[in-house]
Amino acid sequence: MTFLASHLRNGLRDAGWQNVDLWVATLAIGTSMEITDVDAFTSDDREPTAGQYDAMACALNERLDDFGMDHPMTAWRDLPDRAI
Repeated sequence: MTFLASHLRNGLRDAGWQNVDLWVATLAIGTSMEITDVDAFTSDDREPTAGQYDAMACALNERLDDFGMDHPMTAWRDLPDRAI
């Protein structure tokens, strides 16, 4: 599993979410991703774009903030070997 998929799965675990929860949260912040997209990204079948990843990271960070965690999901531009 790649770092990116593993990072997303760790965020889901920490949030106590399933893929469907992340998908709904990304819809709430204005994305047009499908549940199949989230499934593919978290299972390492496909890599998200920078925008898709940042939307998922934002949604996860909003949830994790509810648990007192200070933005553990790194922005795309700050991930190892990534650039916008």
